Amino acid sequence: MTGLLRAFLSTLAALVVIGLSSGEAFAHGGESDTPASAADLVEQTIALMVNTPDDHESVTHRLEEALEAEDTGGADMDLVAQAAEALDEGDMGRARELLEGAIGMGSMMQEDPSPTPDEEDAEPTPAPEESEPPLVLEEFRPSRSLDGGDWVLLAASAAAVAVGALLAWRFRPADTIRSLRRGARTGREE
Repeated sequence: MTGLLRAFLSTLAALVVIGLSSGEAFAHGGESDTPASAADLVEQTIALMVNTPDDHESVTHRLEEALEAEDTGGADMDLVAQAAEALDEGDMGRARELLEGAIGMGSMMQEDPSPTPDEEDAEPTPAPEESEPPLVLEEFRPSRSLDGGDWVLLAASAAAVAVGALLAWRFRPADTIRSLRRGARTGREE
């Protein structure tokens, strides 16, 4: 085979492997067809407030997305608008309380646990039947099994390795390093 054909086959094999692997990556990382609901965006805003309170720009951006969302089900948009105003005023705590109320979480912020004098004499109130949803969701545990796309990618990778090894063996040079060294030694001795 000529050098041009060899280069073409190598490039073709590389493009096939890259195409298969990038197709798998884009299958999971692209934009979603359905826009996020206002309730989801409000939850994301609360998460940003909790995890990155100094990133005011991201919090504001996500809150603006929630206000512009088409699907407003599950969120009280009046409270979301009030939270946006509180955030513009710089009151992050008040904005968070309003957002939690907007999606029915109630206030999840830590309050002063010491009772007032009136509360000390009062009987304790029983816990409500339904508990409030937790602010922090369960730990995400991804599936460890391989699906169809994973098997295709694994097979394509194995095929690329096999083709590469075959091409390396097929087009190896006629002279080995050992024979070249031996020839160089015998040339010096003469």
